[in-house]
Amino acid sequence: MKRICTWICVLTVLLSSFSGAVFAAENQDAGESSLTGEEIAFLQRELSGYGYGEENFTADVLYDGQGNPAYMLGVTDGGYLIHERGTYGFEERGEGNPFSDYMDVQKYYGGPICYFVYSPDPENPENCYYDILRDEYSNFVPKLNTKSDMFYQMLLGFIRAWIRLCDWTSGR
Repeated sequence: MKRICTWICVLTVLLSSFSGAVFAAENQDAGESSLTGEEIAFLQRELSGYGYGEENFTADVLYDGQGNPAYMLGVTDGGYLIHERGTYGFEERGEGNPFSDYMDVQKYYGGPICYFVYSPDPENPENCYYDILRDEYSNFVPKLNTKSDMFYQMLLGFIRAWIRLCDWTSGR
């Protein structure tokens, strides 16, 4: 009976994690290029909670390397934060705003300290992404392994270890 209850708990966790990942994928596939009221309110609460204040609040969508509106950027005079859309998974935060000089163009997020904007290189138009921190052009934005991907991998590792433990305790 104890083993059945454990399996039910594990299956519940698995199903809930898959539904969150599916929701995030649906949100990204829908092509929503503007933030919802709920997302904006979330960013305001988070910025305030980190002590960044609410002065000159701005929020915008950040695109991933495949051109999906996958992240959201919240900015105040005190700092910025980046969260994954759909799951609201935390990505990063800090003082200032890495996109401060590029708020009117399409922005891309390739992971921590990988900030790009759409701006074709005048000398080589194939390189259409400008890397803000490295001051160079690129023809791609790096793909970021999302928090939900890492959570899924961690969960699979936990399940495998748990099965091995069950096999070991039952004498198999």
